[in-house]
Amino acid sequence: MRVAIVRHAKAGERSSWEERDFERSLNQAGMKQAQGIAKFLEKYSITALFSSPYKRCVQTLDPLSSALGLEIKLDDRLVENTTYVALQSFLLSLGGDGFYVACTHGNVAPELVEMLIGSNMEQVGTPLRCAKGSVWDIEIVRGSVKTISYREGDLNTVYVG
Repeated sequence: MRVAIVRHAKAGERSSWEERDFERSLNQAGMKQAQGIAKFLEKYSITALFSSPYKRCVQTLDPLSSALGLEIKLDDRLVENTTYVALQSFLLSLGGDGFYVACTHGNVAPELVEMLIGSNMEQVGTPLRCAKGSVWDIEIVRGSVKTISYREGDLNTVYVG
């Protein structure tokens, strides 16, 4: 199984947003990041795309969805401030050999990464990096982490283990 955990791209400022936070959109820089994420991930044989239903998360995966012709599956288990049990349930729902992409929030992505890499945490250090528009790519073979990489900014590799 391979899972790419994406933190949503840059959005408008929460403090200046007057509507429900659920509806906060990506800003221009975020739209550019979303295009970069699509360009980076579209070369892989991705099985499914999952997203928090928040608009900024869905918009982050929209270019990838269009490039691959895959529907984005909204999953409430990926919302801000979700529970550990919900994240565990999400991971257990993924099939064994697929390549899955999950877009979520800054307070959820690190926890999801920690759950996936488990005892390999010492390799990547803490606290985990998790910039807006970043991608953690984790490959698990027979229950063990085979590869871990983290990319941010222009999606050049920051860490590979």
